[in-house]
Amino acid sequence: MLNWELAALTVIAARSSYAAPAVIGVGVGSSCTNVSFTNSWLIADCLTKADSSTHIQSSVYLNNKITNDDGTLKKVDGSFLGSCNTYSLGGAKLTCSCQRSAGYTLTSALNLKEHIANYAGRLLSDLSGPPAVPPTSSAALFPSDPSWPLRFGDIACYSPDSDFCSRYPFSNPGTCGVGPGTKPESCYAVREPLSGHVYRAFAQLQVGAPSKAWRVEAYGDLACTEKVGSVEGEEQGTCKKLGGRAVAVKTVPLWNADV
Repeated sequence: MLNWELAALTVIAARSSYAAPAVIGVGVGSSCTNVSFTNSWLIADCLTKADSSTHIQSSVYLNNKITNDDGTLKKVDGSFLGSCNTYSLGGAKLTCSCQRSAGYTLTSALNLKEHIANYAGRLLSDLSGPPAVPPTSSAALFPSDPSWPLRFGDIACYSPDSDFCSRYPFSNPGTCGVGPGTKPESCYAVREPLSGHVYRAFAQLQVGAPSKAWRVEAYGDLACTEKVGSVEGEEQGTCKKLGGRAVAVKTVPLWNADV
């Protein structure tokens, strides 16, 4: 158990798709065990307050909440994992070796207790505002392998400027793959390495996540507002025909995750 001496913090849950009551964020040290930092996620088993023994495993994705400011960790969005390494978690501090513009690395530590606490069993961040506590929790645990490689079928060219597709036909419109990802993607489109806005559109989707712990949603537009299908659970590993041609995906963790 980490010795996190967090002051209690009273917050009003932010508006979301469900109504959430006022909750109190309590000290992780006094209410959470098995705290770890794995694959960009802070993970812990936290008491729900239902009794003195019921815990829920939950996690907070850190890479979109921390940045490397010339060798110093800052609590803002900035993808620190791209320029920091040699991570360690001790007490409330996340310590990393981060690159500086001068060409050398600097060891920097960030006190996570300022923006992360246990809310009724859920580990949540208030960096973007008071957190809305989900009314239900998932029984799924953080996967040992959180990767989610994708393969697309029935591929065609898509571009907001249709002229690009006439100038850049795909040399191989068959099935192709995307490298494994391990992070939640709010809206990810597969862009061709060409000059101009050229993307792969696909009518079939295969998800190869070993853990089956992700739901991958497919969208027919680059803003991810027009959903044409999704793949999750036992559907993974097979090539699923979508309800229309998609150009982007959203990846949603099925365990308790604050993304």
